[in-house]
Amino acid sequence: MFIEKLKQIVKMKSIKNPELLRAILKMELIEYVLQYIYTSKYRNLIFKGGTCLKICYDLPRLSEDIDLDFVDEIDISSLKEDLISYFKTELAYDRLYASVTNNNQTITLKFPVLRDLGLANQSESDLLYIKLDIQKSPFFNITTDLVPRKNYVIKAYSLPLLFTGKVNAIFTRNKLVGKENKFVPKGRDYFDLLWFLQKGIRPDISMLEQELNISSNIEFKVRLDQRVIDMFTKYKDEIINDLKPFIENTDILNQFIESFLPLYLKYSLEIFDYIVPDEVSRQNYLIDDLNSIIKVKKLQSKEIMKVLNDMDNYKKGSNNLDILGIYNYLISL
Repeated sequence: MFIEKLKQIVKMKSIKNPELLRAILKMELIEYVLQYIYTSKYRNLIFKGGTCLKICYDLPRLSEDIDLDFVDEIDISSLKEDLISYFKTELAYDRLYASVTNNNQTITLKFPVLRDLGLANQSESDLLYIKLDIQKSPFFNITTDLVPRKNYVIKAYSLPLLFTGKVNAIFTRNKLVGKENKFVPKGRDYFDLLWFLQKGIRPDISMLEQELNISSNIEFKVRLDQRVIDMFTKYKDEIINDLKPFIENTDILNQFIESFLPLYLKYSLEIFDYIVPDEVSRQNYLIDDLNSIIKVKKLQSKEIMKVLNDMDNYKKGSNNLDILGIYNYLISL
């Protein structure tokens, strides 16, 4: 019975952070849900999101929900009932119940297991939730990978399309929390962004230009740099807090926080080879980008004045310029 496997996980994992332990348990439950989906009539659903990156492409962080796209319409209510039936008949678990919300786009599976696992007392909720968000695919030219698991094969978006979706989320996701509706960035988006860049994956910029009303490749890169630098400058603590429940190794989290901006700038520079193929245009673009960093970070000092003067002289053709060196210097301030 799968509940016994969950108990083994709790016994084996000496984790003090309850949110992290719950994320680990959710990953186990997600495997059962995916096994049903991809051995059933719903196998043409396309897996996406952070959980997809973890399971299919070894992203080094946990996730908590299942994001799926369809090309041909499916009956969401029938999928909900079929999942309940699967757990009851195939896994001998008859305590699962579920609901459909969000304009018939979200299935919430509710597992009353936390008390059995010793993770909740009588005054606390017994439920571990798994959400399935199911939407129509936004892509016209769909590329997918077939990813084999132990007993089934997942249909997932290709990494370039997953990266395209991730960049779109960075620009458009507006998470508001608390009574004051305070904006909080989703730290997982930036962790995933750096992972994509380090793997050399390129998003479909033409698709993003259409989605985000961006007029050119260069405008896309300028806006992405400004967004990333702004978020990491203003909301570093919020980014850390969002990631804590999803990274088992605290060393990985600490290294990510310490090195994110220099690494982001280093690896994103490599994209310029096809965004701005002309060397002179690329250098001029980079100078404009450096100016945006100075503006975002509100930097004012004699050293910054010298940087600005060096960049101005470079544009006039009177000196050479160490672009990457200046990037690293500005981020260190």
